[in-house]
Amino acid sequence: MEKERIEKWKESRYMDLRTDFAFKKVFGENKALLIDFLNVIIQEKNRIEDIEYLQTEQLPEEEKQRRAIFDIFCKSDTGEEFIIELQIASQWYFLDRVLYYMTFPIRRQAKKGEWDFKLQPIYCISILDFIKFAGDDYYLSHLKIVRRETNQVAMDNMNIIVVELPKFKKTIKGLETTLDEWLYCFRNLGKLSNQPEKISGTIFEELFKVTALKNLKTEEMEAYKTNILECEEMKVSRRYERAMGIEIGLKKGLERGLEKGLEKGLEKGRQQETKTIAKKMLSMGYPLSDITQITGLTAEEICK
Repeated sequence: MEKERIEKWKESRYMDLRTDFAFKKVFGENKALLIDFLNVIIQEKNRIEDIEYLQTEQLPEEEKQRRAIFDIFCKSDTGEEFIIELQIASQWYFLDRVLYYMTFPIRRQAKKGEWDFKLQPIYCISILDFIKFAGDDYYLSHLKIVRRETNQVAMDNMNIIVVELPKFKKTIKGLETTLDEWLYCFRNLGKLSNQPEKISGTIFEELFKVTALKNLKTEEMEAYKTNILECEEMKVSRRYERAMGIEIGLKKGLERGLEKGLEKGLEKGRQQETKTIAKKMLSMGYPLSDITQITGLTAEEICK
């Protein structure tokens, strides 16, 4: 099975952007490609002109706390900070993880001495090869802190952007925007035999050049092959974990359901028995007021 997967990818002409190796090579080593991609994804009026790559390994304040390692971490020439992540397999508490990652650039901005707590904008951009928000067709989601009562943005400097690649289903003929072209490349680059005429321009010529397998060194090709297998194994592992989690959840739910059902059944039986006793007492001449006091039933329940 592993050999078949390697041979399959060996026949491809370009790297698959949905692998860590290709993702980091494209966006971690080429500023022009990263800047164009960020501008397209963020969709802000003020375009990014330049970036500075930052240290991807983020250490906690205390030794016992968990560190974070970003795929790409950078800062624009106007001060915005960007975490760009590729997530190939579904993960429990994914958004919780995103929020945890954002605490590191937040703490980076803290200043000693007098500080008014003003934060520069932070963006966490997650490219997902799975569906996070089921039930709709939105493949690009912008999440912000919103006031629920008015649905107005309360804080404009904390931004989570989620791209769900499986939801993007446009064919080459249906591409209309640069965003469409980028997402089409994310989904199909590893299967293309050449650069489509519809995906043109300096940026995409550079993308196809950088991802061409013939341009990889021997050690890079080996690293890429290994990464493909790791990605496939991770997907299988995560699917198994989720399946097991669902199975355990169903079992627990069934057990709770049976337990509640038994409790309800017993309670109903006790109520019926109490009514039977109350009616027997009434037929024997006991005062109704005494019966209600003893059994806890109402006069209406007893005489029904």
